[in-house]
Parts: sequence; C-alpha cells; structure tokens
Amino acid sequence: MTSVTVKLRSWTISLLLVFTAVMAAQPAAVPNAPTIITFEVPGAGSGAYQGTNALGMNSLGVTTGVWTDPNNLTHGFIRAVDGTITKIDVPEAGTGAGQGTWPQSINTAGTVVGLYFDSKNITHGFVRSASGAISTFHCTGSSSSPAGGPACLNINKAGVVSGYCTNASGAFYGFERAAAGRLIPFNVAGAGTAAKQGTFGVQINNQEGIAGYYVDAAGVYHGLLRAGDGSTIVFDVAGAGTGTGQGTQAYAINTAGAVAGAYLDGKGVYHGFTRGLLGAVTTFDVPRESGTSALGINTGGVITGVYQDATYAFHGFVRAAAGGLTRFDAPGSVSTFPFAINATGQIAGFSIDASSVWHGFLRTP
Repeated sequence: MTSVTVKLRSWTISLLLVFTAVMAAQPAAVPNAPTIITFEVPGAGSGAYQGTNALGMNSLGVTTGVWTDPNNLTHGFIRAVDGTITKIDVPEAGTGAGQGTWPQSINTAGTVVGLYFDSKNITHGFVRSASGAISTFHCTGSSSSPAGGPACLNINKAGVVSGYCTNASGAFYGFERAAAGRLIPFNVAGAGTAAKQGTFGVQINNQEGIAGYYVDAAGVYHGLLRAGDGSTIVFDVAGAGTGTGQGTQAYAINTAGAVAGAYLDGKGVYHGFTRGLLGAVTTFDVPRESGTSALGINTGGVITGVYQDATYAFHGFVRAAAGGLTRFDAPGSVSTFPFAINATGQIAGFSIDASSVWHGFLRTP
C-alpha cells in the first residue's frame, strides 16, 4: 500500500489488538469506559460510498473532514466540540461527481488545510483560517495530471503545512509550506525518479519535524524523518521486506519526535511500529490478525491505527505508551478507520456500515 490508504479518493488502511482484563475477587473501582459517538453532516448522501468522513482533529477535539452528497460531490466540514457543524467549499472547486473540497487537518487555532479538485480533476491545496478566509496554493513544477497537485496535507500549531506532490514525470516529492505561503520542496537522496517513486512528506509536528517515507528505484519503501533544519534521517524497520512494494512507511509524528507507522514484510503482512527520537524501534501486532498499521501518535506516546481481520474487514485499536492494546469498533460498523488522536486521547475517524455508507466518529477515553 502506497500509504495506509482508504478509498476517499485513493487511500486505504489496516490494524488492531486484543486486550484482556482480569477481575479480582473484590474489584476496585472501575474507570469509566470509553465512549464512541457517530455523527453525520446534514445533507450527506446515504448511498454507497457517500456520507461523512472525519480525517483530522485538533487538541480541543474539533474535527474536520469530508462529506459526500447524493450527487457524489465532496464537501468539507468542521465539527465543533458542541457538535455544531460548519460546511466548507473552496470556490474554485469543481462541481462534478468525484470533485469538490477535501479538508484533511486542523490545528489548535482552527486553521484547516486540505485539497480540492477543480473542474478538470486537477488537485490544488487550500488553507482556511478560523475566520473562514480561504487561500489556495499549488505545487512548484507539479504535474497537470489529476494526481499532480498536493496530497496528504497536515498542519501544525504555527500553520506550517507538510505534504507531497508529483512532478511532470509522475514522481513524488515532499514539501513544507510556511504559514506565510512559501513552499519548500524536498527530496531524499536515494529516492527513485520514475512514476510512483520519490519522497512523501506525511505529517508535521510543532517543531517542524516531518515524518514520511520514500520509494527507491526498485520500488522499495523506506521511512524518513526530516528535522526543522532540513536534515533528514532515513531508516528501515528490521523485518521489513526488500521487494517491490514492501518496506517501511512512517505516517505520524508527535511533539517529542516519536514516529509511528507500518512496515510490510517479505510475506506481504503489515506490522505496526514506533520509533523514538534516538532511533529505538518497537514493533507490534494485534494478535491473531492479518495486518496492523499505526496511523497516529499523540504527545504521550499513545498510538491509534487499524488492523485487518481474516474477513478483510478493518477495525480500530489503541496502543498505550506502555504497550497495552485495546480494540474498538464504531457502533453499527462493518469496518472502522481511526485517523487522528489528540493529547487527551480522543480519536477521530470514520466507519463503514453494511450498506457501504460512511459515518464520522469520535472516541473519548
């Protein structure tokens, strides 16, 4: 998987684990169980592959994401802590099926970053301030193909954005965009230059550290950590496969510089991992399941992600900093996809029901 990708336009995913509690004969007070609420954006379609997808969340529990209407046009939303929903549409976004506005991340100030598809299906980036002002941006030298513009956008507390684009050859390069608008592209030495190869900047932290990965000329994935000064560390998790489409992918980074992600082994199985700032790597799996991927990590080192079961359904998990794993599913779901975790341990994502309709969810510990 090129990244853990869900089909919101070509992203999918996988991960989770069993947590067993032992009861004492005279148990002490039991803490409150986590709660999961689902939500819909008013006007969201109820057909297959329509509905509401939460993709990002800030430290206050405000979420952002996309909703698809009955005509398969995509729009953005912001959901406040009290449940109030604000809809977002970039004026330049196309109005055909599969086009529209895709918010992906929101910071503490309420600034949202995302992408939009124009009437020619070309992607562009946008930033929306808390007051509602929208500015758009484009990648330097990006392809004019539908996949050419920015993707996988993430924003930190200061408004600095990370992501990746494709060039005219279809190869990827990462970028960092300053709050003032300057876009700095970057590539890792050793990254391939052919189509579907190159460098992917995925998530940025408040110190401007960027976690991601690169694909070499043989099609193998390698993890990367780019510091705020531009220096880059590349790494491979022991056990990662070395064949085409295999290797290591970092998807998330916290304020301490710890990274989380997944690696694909030589047998085609995904495993979760976390890497500390000094380079120590811990791998983990949801027991007895067919694949595990870490997608988010908070300031306390708590990780969320997905696992896939034997029926190919996806489920969510939480991994405590000490290593304990808890599985979860959103109510009424066939598959559950957690995407973001904040400092308080709240998790946002979306689920898919038996009719293939999407629903946003928020899990509170």
